[in-house]
Amino acid sequence: MTKFFFLTFSLLVCSWNQQAFAEDFFLVEASARSQPQATNLVGTLAHDGLLWREQGKEKVPASPLFGYYRLGTRFGGSPSLAGFLQIAPIAPVVFEIQRGFTQRFSRPAGFDCDQVQCFGQIQRTDYSLRLAAAYENFILIESLLWRELETEANSQKIFIELENMLASPGVRRFFQNTSLLAYRLPEDRLLGFRLDSGILINESQNFNAAYLVYRQPWQEFQISFGAGQFRASNSNLDGFSLILSMSRKWGDSLSLF
Repeated sequence: MTKFFFLTFSLLVCSWNQQAFAEDFFLVEASARSQPQATNLVGTLAHDGLLWREQGKEKVPASPLFGYYRLGTRFGGSPSLAGFLQIAPIAPVVFEIQRGFTQRFSRPAGFDCDQVQCFGQIQRTDYSLRLAAAYENFILIESLLWRELETEANSQKIFIELENMLASPGVRRFFQNTSLLAYRLPEDRLLGFRLDSGILINESQNFNAAYLVYRQPWQEFQISFGAGQFRASNSNLDGFSLILSMSRKWGDSLSLF
């Protein structure tokens, strides 16, 4: 069974940006997962603005001591459409709020539409905090996400595709933590270990995933591979899982993400 999902955290961090200033960019990301099966295509169109930067002599590599904001939109998934605002008081610390919706218009295989919402809109509000640190060739990224889901069909459950969960009627609240520890290899390659965990608040549903990941640039693309395990509390599809993503960006950006 193939499911479509909306990503808010990239599979692997983009390269540490060396540019002094940038304004607009367009990013396309395609991704797939073998278990539970999922595919996705997401576009991001955004504008960056500099809040402040460290004064004085230019540094090589570029100093992370600057602040920026980002205003943009993401579209893709089930399909989904959302607008977002990022504020980075200092570049390795990023706060984001995102508001949007997912439009459901088809019957998911294996679900009873009397019990699970198959049609209509699901409103989504995300609050996230992202932290990054680097030492020599090592990179550490932490991402914390709080998500609220709302729908007019409050008597029906919502299937949350990426996390493979069923949320009960009412306002659904979800918390997720993603960690990535990576080592920078020559030619802008990365090798690392990624951990994902999430839980539906006030429900006994959760998921955990662990992957060994590798990123390889190819022409204008960034290609990422991963292999590991995905486990969900309410699924019999747990086990070995492969992930793959490919991204292409037009323009430059100020952020580390």
